Amino acid sequence: MKKRIINMLAEHGTLVQPDAMKYILSKNDPVLYVSSLINKSKEYPLILTVNNLNQKENIENRVEASSVHDINTDAVSQLSTSPHIFSKAGNIMAKDYPSDIKILSDVSGNSTCEGTVDDFAKYFRSRYESIKKLLRNRREMFGVSSINMVKQIDSEIKIMGIVKKISVTKKGHKLIEIEDETGEMTGLVPNNSPLISETVLNDEVIGVVGRLSSKTGMMNIKSIVRPEIMMRKNNNRAEIPLSAAFVSDLHVGNKTFLSEAWEKLMKWLSSDEASNIKYIVIPGDAVDGIGVYPNQEDELLISDIFTQYEKLAELLSEIPEHIQIIISPGNHDAVRQAEPQPCFPENIRKLFSDNVLFVGNPCYLTLNGVEILLYHGRSMDDFVTNVQSLTYNTPIAIMKEMLKRRHLAPIYGGRTPIAPEQKDYLVIDRVPDIFVTGHVHSAGVGVYRNVTLINASAWQSQTNYQKEHNFVPDPGKIMITNLQTLKTRIMKFV
Repeated sequence: MKKRIINMLAEHGTLVQPDAMKYILSKNDPVLYVSSLINKSKEYPLILTVNNLNQKENIENRVEASSVHDINTDAVSQLSTSPHIFSKAGNIMAKDYPSDIKILSDVSGNSTCEGTVDDFAKYFRSRYESIKKLLRNRREMFGVSSINMVKQIDSEIKIMGIVKKISVTKKGHKLIEIEDETGEMTGLVPNNSPLISETVLNDEVIGVVGRLSSKTGMMNIKSIVRPEIMMRKNNNRAEIPLSAAFVSDLHVGNKTFLSEAWEKLMKWLSSDEASNIKYIVIPGDAVDGIGVYPNQEDELLISDIFTQYEKLAELLSEIPEHIQIIISPGNHDAVRQAEPQPCFPENIRKLFSDNVLFVGNPCYLTLNGVEILLYHGRSMDDFVTNVQSLTYNTPIAIMKEMLKRRHLAPIYGGRTPIAPEQKDYLVIDRVPDIFVTGHVHSAGVGVYRNVTLINASAWQSQTNYQKEHNFVPDPGKIMITNLQTLKTRIMKFV
């Protein structure tokens, strides 16, 4: 039994410590346990320890206990039926504690792009160099070479670069053109390879392992390696159990804004049950904007963009003053459409109370030491369009794809406009404790590699435009995360 387990792990390049082996052998079915461990793991440690095993089991238990995959699961639906189901905050009073916010990364005030050819070159160089560093940390990329060097190697080769083009031959083989700073190479994925069903996106940075064909000069691809986030061993946690609430896509100014649900939320925020809420985070589309989609003017209650923000300021003023509000822009807001987006301009910011903080999109920040990646999520349109398995109803799955690629919007020239900044602010260069998005008017909570994923719900009912596209929103919900335990609960106000 012991020898069989050693061989199973060795096939994946993993050694096992004696204590870990003892732990495995204590299971009812050690072989089944190891087989399950291998199937569920995307990467394998060099030396398997008891801590590795405990960590994986703790994450699985956290996922099961939180019903994190879809908002429509029975367990979460029961939690979401009434605002009063959320447990009382006890003796913790958020008003007794000051806000503790640190901005780690934000384009606001740091934009340098002018749209020149040189800007575009610097932007893609920044993307490539940033993700290349992350790929070099992957075991599979040990011994990686530049493209111009591997053309002389008659053995297994490893390269990494930006995907320039993807095509499919008449026989169903997939061709992937990859470019690095030294040259270009075409890789072939045969139509009978398990990799044929894997979606590779234009402009993402990947690693490739394979062998050169002496006949075609192409690389026969054996495996595709992505930068992927590493499993977080320890999350940052607040010292006191203050909570942050995530509320996205208000779309103030549209006739479909859920005013009655908003009033219920305001009433609840002033109750004892909400006494530990210290932050409300709004990841974009705070107002409906003007001219964003066809015939939008027919659905507007407020047709002036500035007046929409005045109304938003009025609504947010109903939130208790001790709660710090954080707003980032989305594609409906009055900032540049190209990402990364800076925070709202001064003439809009001055409409709001002192407890409102404006940040860009995306933004890395900490709340009481807990690191949060805040992104509106417009690139979800490109993911849904290009990855067959993804839909607008599965935002958590889309967010996982972003984390695997370590980029919020890998496709350039799609539905997500991207500004060529000298630094690519869309690279996920650090692993957050919490990753938050909005945009798709769905609602979801998940855990991926010990990162809490939150897609905040909208506060707008179905519009005529959404009906025409058969899109059914899931509005009127807030996600509340305890910053000390990182447990998230969903509350419904419609």
